[in-house]
Amino acid sequence: IYSILQGLLKSIELGKYEATGFLIKFLVTNFHKSRDLPVTFNELCGNKGTRNPYIVLQNTDDIISTYSYKKTADDYCLRKLAILLFGQQAYSELYSLPLKEKKTLEYEHIINIYSCFKNCDYTDYVFNKVKNVTKYGLLFIQDGVFMDNLEKVLNQIIIEPDFIKKIFQ
Repeated sequence: IYSILQGLLKSIELGKYEATGFLIKFLVTNFHKSRDLPVTFNELCGNKGTRNPYIVLQNTDDIISTYSYKKTADDYCLRKLAILLFGQQAYSELYSLPLKEKKTLEYEHIINIYSCFKNCDYTDYVFNKVKNVTKYGLLFIQDGVFMDNLEKVLNQIIIEPDFIKKIFQ
């Protein structure tokens, strides 16, 4: 999962929208009801996606375990990734999209979007950048009502980090 998230960050940095959309759908479809996705996402946010702790711990020299990102792009790309993952998770649940596992989404399965947006002065800018790109091939971005609600939820989470828990109670 970590390597896929690293690849996603790089695809976002390079503007490879179709690849980004495909990988977002792949992750949410296959790890939608897993605690592994939010745990791994938090690790990615913690080290800005530069070092894959799973590969480094295994001492494998043949696999690339580090990526380099433009210094100005790392937080920005992480925030775009957070919106894309969170949005696809919410949209998949809302519309009961066919996913690998059929159990109900729980709070523990949702990525911690707050960790990427705390102390961010340009949240609206990042959200609008995601909202205005249709090349991702993600249906939720094209759903205006959904995006308006997603923006409200994101802004509420930034103000009140435990807001997302209330939705799942």
